[in-house]
Amino acid sequence: MEKLVALKASAGSGKTFSLVVRYLSLLFLKAKPNEILALTFTNKAANEMRERIYSTLLNLENEPNYIKNIAMQTNLSEDDIKKNKSIILKEFLSSEIKIYTIDKFIHQIIRSFSFEASISKDFTVSSQKSDILNFAFLKELNEVELDDFIFFELFENKKFSSMLDSFEILEEKIGEMNILDYKVDIDFDLNKRVLKNALIIKDAILNSNLSNSANNSVDFYDIDSLFDKGKTWLTKDRLQ
Repeated sequence: MEKLVALKASAGSGKTFSLVVRYLSLLFLKAKPNEILALTFTNKAANEMRERIYSTLLNLENEPNYIKNIAMQTNLSEDDIKKNKSIILKEFLSSEIKIYTIDKFIHQIIRSFSFEASISKDFTVSSQKSDILNFAFLKELNEVELDDFIFFELFENKKFSSMLDSFEILEEKIGEMNILDYKVDIDFDLNKRVLKNALIIKDAILNSNLSNSANNSVDFYDIDSLFDKGKTWLTKDRLQ
């Protein structure tokens, strides 16, 4: 097993897979879980890494790619890996797992040497206020970008903080997305055709002496109100 490995690749290219293989390989080579240090940038990433290692180890017999790569890293046979899986899993669950953010790891070191650093051992760390960061983000936008952001926020009907959370998710998943060639004229034509057929359904409902609930479900006048009012029946197989 190589002592030093550096991975540099785009999102969705398999870096996490390689890290999990390396972590599990160390376990199968008799390393103790509390002897392995894994550092990430965010609490979310640390939790996901911990969960990924656990779920992979739990279902290892159903993960042929992991078994194959662990065997290559450790020079163990695939049968030996499957046989020792339960022992490794038990030890993993009963140990202190050191998968931290960089901040948390540094804080632990500082606390260990708090006397030498002449600081209180129970010090607290306060993060920069989110409203300051949000203001800095808005300040960086030019006039066009700000207009686009406001339009997008209104279109998604989300609060400012929720929009920023969405951007974080998009940034993490960007490597897994396929780029679409979006054409407004095609979309507009499709909307017209959808609305034309929906209005035929609306006319049929309103002229069928049905309940007020049925009439309310077709109380739309454009594509947006159609998707709002029609969300209870558009996904149905039949209009009944």
